[in-house]
Amino acid sequence: MNTDQILLQIEQILDRYLLALGQIEEAHFVFKPQDATWSIAELYEHLCVSNSLFLQFLRDSINQNNGALNVHMNDRGVSLYAHGQFPNIRIKEPESLRELGLQTKSLETYPPRLQEFRKAVQEIKPQIDQDPGEYKVLHPVIGYLNALEWFKMIEMHMRHHLRQLNESQERAAAQ
Repeated sequence: MNTDQILLQIEQILDRYLLALGQIEEAHFVFKPQDATWSIAELYEHLCVSNSLFLQFLRDSINQNNGALNVHMNDRGVSLYAHGQFPNIRIKEPESLRELGLQTKSLETYPPRLQEFRKAVQEIKPQIDQDPGEYKVLHPVIGYLNALEWFKMIEMHMRHHLRQLNESQERAAAQ
């Protein structure tokens, strides 16, 4: 999959997240059925925080900061990329992110954040196209990724959470 296709998929996924925000009430947005389950607000915060972090790692790969040459994904990463998606299971967030906690914001703060992210990925795409892909930055679970792999990670991660968003919307509507 090339960067044009990945960018298109990211934009389509962002559109789905933005559409969902326009269709939900604040009470449903913050509804949390159990401690082990995220509210929709927590899901959006996780996406925004993760997207920002992944984008920084992507930039680090391009700028050759905080990474290395001659390093690779681990077996988990190779499997993930071979399938082109996260498995359809609940995945525990890496401890390094879990320790930060999710400080959710009000519903109206998320559309501008997602639009800002859209602009950032559109702007960085030409740099990814020029990147030789040799310099890699560590993902805490799957090993080292180059800029293109980080770009694909953003798309796969956002797509993975669409399932969770759909489940959360159904739970919130049923409450």
